[in-house]
Amino acid sequence: MGRPAFKMFTREAKEAGEVKEAWFKMRPWLKMFTVIFAIVALTYAILAFVIVFSNDSGGGGDGTAVSDDDADSELVASVGDVEYRYADLSNDAPFAFGQEDLKSLSSDQIAAWLSRWVQVSAMQQEAAKNGIEITSSHQTEALDMIAQNIEGFDSNARGADTMIEQEAVFVALREWAESEIPDMADEEIDEVQFLCSRHILVETADEAQVVMERLEDGEDFTALAKELSQDPSSEANGGDLGCQAQGLFVPEFDAAYDAEAGDVITLSSQFGHHVVEVFSTGTLTAESHPQLDVAELDAARQAGIDSLEQVAASRRNALINTKIVGEALTAYAGEVFINSSYGVWNTEEFIVDAPSTAPETSPATTLTAKPETSPTTTLTTKPETSPTTTLAN
Repeated sequence: MGRPAFKMFTREAKEAGEVKEAWFKMRPWLKMFTVIFAIVALTYAILAFVIVFSNDSGGGGDGTAVSDDDADSELVASVGDVEYRYADLSNDAPFAFGQEDLKSLSSDQIAAWLSRWVQVSAMQQEAAKNGIEITSSHQTEALDMIAQNIEGFDSNARGADTMIEQEAVFVALREWAESEIPDMADEEIDEVQFLCSRHILVETADEAQVVMERLEDGEDFTALAKELSQDPSSEANGGDLGCQAQGLFVPEFDAAYDAEAGDVITLSSQFGHHVVEVFSTGTLTAESHPQLDVAELDAARQAGIDSLEQVAASRRNALINTKIVGEALTAYAGEVFINSSYGVWNTEEFIVDAPSTAPETSPATTLTAKPETSPTTTLTTKPETSPTTTLAN
């Protein structure tokens, strides 16, 4: 049996849908993080987000710093306990966009960079609350990955420090999520229960009962699946679900794993009502699944490992979204300051909107009063060295 094309009722799909729905209800800015964390590996996803901002993959190394010390120290932004100065902005933003200096950037570009800075800063502070420390090893790994993905990356250029520091945040979050939700060891798959089955998906319990009656009258399961099933793949495969490891389907499907070979049962889930014919259940052995030959057993085993790893990755992303991103939104949406010369803080979307006009003069004459104290935290420190409790099913 081949692997099923229909995946709508898997546990992964259910959890992804729940996370997505909750996120969209909270704030529009979380749409970006949901897509990023759910589609690709965490670190490379955020790196891709940086690359989208860049006009030149090699970067523009020599940002023009303002010589006046008072201008350099003017406050541009803050989130929580972290403050961001003009000297930082004049290095970081041009580097991110591959430009020579801040004057080369539009007000939209500056606002976009400040949005990213605020978001990552909030996530880093929330990570610290959860005991996630950004170490020199995370910075080293971040630098290695950036260098692999951005040709000619100069780690000594002005502004490179911040890119490395931000990437290190995501390296640390990925490491934390992997410790909370580890991958299954290959040998553990031998203890996992597998279900080989097919199904017909309908909308109501009454429709499921009609299907059961037609099957009892001797009608062909495959023909009924093609005629009645709401599963888009049923037209091609007659409702075949293949042989799937327990934990891949939504919890309602667990009842099928407890059934006997030859049983036809009904169960309901958020996707509708299922009429399920059980071919075999049990650990992946010839005794439990006599209809499978050696090659099919091996294929099902590898597919099970791959699928469970994908589910684990999805759950890690959901964990980061709920525990770090979502909590950062709640904790810091009202704790952000943006200098009005460079943008306006949009609390609802957790982004910086561009001002009506970009600053035209040096910050010594355009920025607000200097902060009373020096920043308690900085995101531009150079790296010290060169460059998962499982969620309940």
